[in-house]
Amino acid sequence: IKEEHPTWNDEELFQAARRWVIATMQKIIYYDFLPVLINEDVEPYKQYMPHVPPGISHSFASVASRYVHTIVS
Repeated sequence: IKEEHPTWNDEELFQAARRWVIATMQKIIYYDFLPVLINEDVEPYKQYMPHVPPGISHSFASVASRYVHTIVS
């Protein structure tokens, strides 16, 4: 990222890397893990909706974390 954007400061580089990591995690969860979990393919993403918050809710994160812990245990 720094090579592509040499004028960015540390915070800009961090935020860009953070967005990339989050997007990668969302892709893995939605297209790789979820279909195996529900035994069904998911429809491909079709359209960006700016009014939809891009983050994960606290309740979903809590449930997902607890579910993963039950798989590991």
